[in-house]
Amino acid sequence: VDEDNEKRPRMWHNVGICIIVAAVEGTIEFILGPKWSMHPISIIFDYIVAYGVLGLAGVFGKKTANIIIGIVFAVFLRFVCHVISGAVVFYEYAGAQNPWIYSILYNGSFLSLELLITVLITIPLVQVPSILYPKNN
Repeated sequence: VDEDNEKRPRMWHNVGICIIVAAVEGTIEFILGPKWSMHPISIIFDYIVAYGVLGLAGVFGKKTANIIIGIVFAVFLRFVCHVISGAVVFYEYAGAQNPWIYSILYNGSFLSLELLITVLITIPLVQVPSILYPKNN
């Protein structure tokens, strides 16, 4: 029996839960936080989907390098969501500049810092597997 095939459906079930929880967090952030836009594209891409994709951070495994790859992947997907929203909804802030370039620069400026801080905090946490992955014995 192939152990990887037996574990895979459970892992994807857990990822589904992570995506739902992250999307709910984005929804709560929209409801309780400041409202920059009530445009449906902004609500979907800046909150629900942008936070939901963060639930994909764990799909690459439990090794330190894989966790970092997962974080980079998830934050990149969040970046894509914010760029789409920024170019479509907040294009007027770009002035004469191309709204896609403006959105890439604006969103890249804060998400690159978020990525760096997240990785720097995660690396020491991964060194303590008993906290991150407690045994259920």
